[in-house]
Amino acid sequence: MIENIGADIYRSWTDEKRREEIGKLIEGYRNGLPLPILCTMQLP
Repeated sequence: MIENIGADIYRSWTDEKRREEIGKLIEGYRNGLPLPILCTMQLP
């Protein structure tokens, strides 16, 4: 369903893709972006 689209996409990624995307979130957080904004940016 639409509320699970993020989880469905995450499950379809390879381990390498997951590490890349999580790394982007960590980098943004370390650069001072608030977590809610980072999570919104990661939505497809």
